[in-house]
Amino acid sequence: MSTDQESIIENIRRHADEIRVRVHLAGMDARDAWAALQPKLQKVEHMFDQATAAASDDMNELAATVQAELHKLRERVFADHPPTAK
Repeated sequence: MSTDQESIIENIRRHADEIRVRVHLAGMDARDAWAALQPKLQKVEHMFDQATAAASDDMNELAATVQAELHKLRERVFADHPPTAK
């Protein structure tokens, strides 16, 4: 093998080793970032679920109140003039 070929092979090996180390470190950084992000993601999901449940309860309560008030108003309105059958 010529000196030029040896130099090329050494260069390739050196670059490959550098890339291998960078890829490994990038993977570790990504794992660390994901590990830090997971609890935040779970907290957001939990908060969203709670907010949705609370909003649903509030909507059901409001709907029941409006329905009861409409029923009372309907009774008052039709007390003097009942609806006619067609």
